Amino acid sequence: MNDHGVVAAILNRRASLGPAPDKRSRGELVLEALDHADAVSAAEALAELNPAAYRSFNMVVADNRDAYWLRNLGSPEAKVIEIRPLPQGLSMLTAYDVNDRESPRVARHLPDFEAAEAPAPARFKVRP
Repeated sequence: MNDHGVVAAILNRRASLGPAPDKRSRGELVLEALDHADAVSAAEALAELNPAAYRSFNMVVADNRDAYWLRNLGSPEAKVIEIRPLPQGLSMLTAYDVNDRESPRVARHLPDFEAAEAPAPARFKVRP
């Protein structure tokens, strides 16, 4: 998280664990995102990068107004880093696509979260 409230996190996609000698570190993408004052400009800047320079990844960039999922499939035919807005509400992201029930973790846990009562922070008293 930066001083403007932009949050960025990155995950490897399936079968892309670890570095590759001919690729840049995906961790640089988080630092790049945090150089921006809002999620929109961060996502747009990242989309301008060459997807072939990185192994495949999923990334979330968000602020208090917007949240985006960035996806790089890492295939030679990938011409852009894809940007998609995250839907309001609950989403889960693993090494698969957002809310993809092909992911064993999403298939196992998303139904539990969907069935749970939404948090209501106002119900809890803050201790001094």
